[in-house]
Amino acid sequence: MTLETLTALDARVHFGELLDRVRYTAQRFMIERKGTPVAAIVSIADLKRLETFEDERDAEILRLARETSRGVVPLAAVAERFEAAYGEPLGVDERDELQA
Repeated sequence: MTLETLTALDARVHFGELLDRVRYTAQRFMIERKGTPVAAIVSIADLKRLETFEDERDAEILRLARETSRGVVPLAAVAERFEAAYGEPLGVDERDELQA
């Protein structure tokens, strides 16, 4: 599936057409403002797949946390194990630690 990039102005001018193309052809659009990607327009099916993926990833993070838990486990330890298992960073750092 191709991803077409549009400026925010073009997206605003052609919004109705974009919605039709997303709905009927499942095309995806990335919207840029001043050359920086800021949003995407995707089909509901794509959104549901993304949300399912996120839910599965969150469940895996919780499973890893429980497996490594012997009381309190630093979030960084869970993040390291996740990255080792899946080859991608969890996207957390020390600032994300929960304060007891």
